[in-house]
Amino acid sequence: MGITVTRARIKEKCALSNSAYDATIDNLIAEMVPAVTYALKPEYAEEGLDANLQATLNLGATEIICGELMAQINREPGATEGIALGPIQVWPVKRGSMNDPYLLIESGWARLRPFLRLDASIPTPARVLSSGGKGNGEPE
Repeated sequence: MGITVTRARIKEKCALSNSAYDATIDNLIAEMVPAVTYALKPEYAEEGLDANLQATLNLGATEIICGELMAQINREPGATEGIALGPIQVWPVKRGSMNDPYLLIESGWARLRPFLRLDASIPTPARVLSSGGKGNGEPE
């Protein structure tokens, strides 16, 4: 079955009720589902997974795509402008960065972390083949 992300689910999660972003959503799904699928360990990208595991993978991918969509909307001209009328000020809520304003991308990748091929954010220990002497490479 693979990862399944639908436009309807993206619109629901992003609270979009009109069709203004339908083409953008479809493009993001087409672009990102293969990338997310590739990031998974091969055994989790295959057919015949447990239904609950499949739902978890779908949710993680949906959150990532929702985050990308909301970041694009946030970058539209005027999206982050505010107004001040005397003592009254109205500014958009700033949660995350411009690249992940609602922290959905971070949430999606965190949900998928146990199933990823490699998590670059986890440092890997460096190998030390041998060491001798005073530690500066010179023999004693």
